[in-house]
Amino acid sequence: MGKPLDPMPEPLLSFRVIGLGVASDQVDRFAEILRQHACILSTSPPGDIPLLLLIGSVNAEVLEVISRESRGGAVQVIALRLTELFPPRDEWRLLNAGAHDVLSGHSLEILGRESASRLRDWVSIDHRVRELAVQGRCVGQSLAWKQVLRQAVQAARGGPLPVLLQGETGTGKELIARLIHELIGEGRGPFVTVDCTTIVRELSGSELFGHVRGAFTGAHAEREGAFAAADGGTLFLDEIGELPLGLQPELLRVLQEGTYKAVGSNIWKRTSFRLISATHRDLHSQAFRSDLFYRIAGWRIQLPPLSARAEDIQPLAEFFLRESLPDSSVPAVSPNVWAFLHSREYAGNVRELKNVVRRLALRSGGAGLITLGAVAAEDRPSADLIPTSWRDDLSRLSELALLQGVSLKEFAEEAREQLVQSTVRAEGGSLQRAARRLGVTDRALQIRAAGKRQDRAAE
Repeated sequence: MGKPLDPMPEPLLSFRVIGLGVASDQVDRFAEILRQHACILSTSPPGDIPLLLLIGSVNAEVLEVISRESRGGAVQVIALRLTELFPPRDEWRLLNAGAHDVLSGHSLEILGRESASRLRDWVSIDHRVRELAVQGRCVGQSLAWKQVLRQAVQAARGGPLPVLLQGETGTGKELIARLIHELIGEGRGPFVTVDCTTIVRELSGSELFGHVRGAFTGAHAEREGAFAAADGGTLFLDEIGELPLGLQPELLRVLQEGTYKAVGSNIWKRTSFRLISATHRDLHSQAFRSDLFYRIAGWRIQLPPLSARAEDIQPLAEFFLRESLPDSSVPAVSPNVWAFLHSREYAGNVRELKNVVRRLALRSGGAGLITLGAVAAEDRPSADLIPTSWRDDLSRLSELALLQGVSLKEFAEEAREQLVQSTVRAEGGSLQRAARRLGVTDRALQIRAAGKRQDRAAE
């Protein structure tokens, strides 16, 4: 993480524009205004190019288009309407459907200027995320992981605003903390980590405050604490939920006033650092001071479990193989091993996947094809958990549906819909590619999507 980011070419401000319930000449005029703001109307497949959606009203079709095009927040969608102000209820409906922002104005020129500003900001953040991906800083292409990286980039430019990272054990909280520190740029100072599970109340938080000689039994020499070491840099408090309750008001005072005293000393010292905290706990449901929580949670990032990043399992595993076998070429992996890695559960998330892959690398010897024989005994599934095909899961689901009184028609329709949605997501929202993969015409998928919109409108 210490190497500076290599610059990539400046990003283009590409955009797409769609009109729903508005005249085509308005859409053309709006696109022309954006071109005057150095934005480029894209003629390429949608991909992750931002979409500007000019609408006449808020209805089921508009909400469905936003939900589909935003792809869970991975693609910027801005809803715009020529009106003085959206009613709050309509604005929330658009945002909850997946719109990144909602703009209104009495002229296309105002909407064009505001849209160009937001495009520039979105593309700037996306540019940094791509830099991280290209240079192998943060492995993963899932929508959930890209969202985390976008939030990390935003947090890094947020000045001294404290950041709270939340997520299960092994999801990469320290990785993101270090990334935020690195993204701050030159003059960022040291990165100091304190594991709050090691802080002992009886030593009065010496790990944080430091101590003078003779402050307590065993204090044979003066020691600098984390507050002093992190001055001018970043202090990362890992597992802050484990911080002893008696030390929480003392930490709060340091964060509020920027001063502290070493244990056993009467001299006040000043310190200034960027605070990043992490926890796998719900801090609201345990003995954690609410005033301290709101002080450390200026910007919150929720890290997803590995189960929500299934498409990242293979690139992560390949990365860990390269790490485990640095002096040899990475061996090929059999399809059955990939199936095994994708099908197992990871209670320890990415950290557990890393350990599983390291054991695979060690047992394979780094030569030849990695097969199931390289899977360690402790990693192998029990016989009753080994699936023979996708039909096994479908059989279990059909039994559950039967118990819940689901009809054959309802089950078949839901299975068909889930397969279509999964394929469209896998093909980046392209109905044409999804149709080829499913063995149907893209016209059939378009008719199906239109039917869904009509059904929602009739509800």
